[in-house]
Amino acid sequence: MTGFCGSNDHGRRVQFLEVLGDLIGCFQLIGGELPDGRRPDVLRIDRTRELLLLADAKSSESPYCTATRARLFRYLQWVRSYVDRPRRIAVFALCCPPLPHMHVWKNVVMTLASDIALYPKFIGSYVFTRDYALICFIFAAEGTRRLHSRQAF
Repeated sequence: MTGFCGSNDHGRRVQFLEVLGDLIGCFQLIGGELPDGRRPDVLRIDRTRELLLLADAKSSESPYCTATRARLFRYLQWVRSYVDRPRRIAVFALCCPPLPHMHVWKNVVMTLASDIALYPKFIGSYVFTRDYALICFIFAAEGTRRLHSRQAF
């Protein structure tokens, strides 16, 4: 992961999330913005598998910031509308420093999602380096078969 070290932490975390998109097969860009004009750092889709990736890099933002929480809430509303259709799966991911806020980011997303009755099928937190952690939430339409931790997307 040495290629992700550098002075532009946000930009490097965005690159990290783009690699995540490549690894799960979400290569197709969807214009870079949501219908309301908001721009997550990574917005990709695999239309064949109906798999959406919406991801955001965090470096200078705090999980305690009201504006940041409001933006994440709007992202989650779009995730909810996407997975309201059968067979659809959405990955909502944050790349952030492992300390001190990784667990706070996770709790913020879980709280915001529960406010709109959006419940993850899977949550994973991974520390890659002392500078990079990844928090992934997988949401799926009701009736979508159960996801297993070993299952490739």
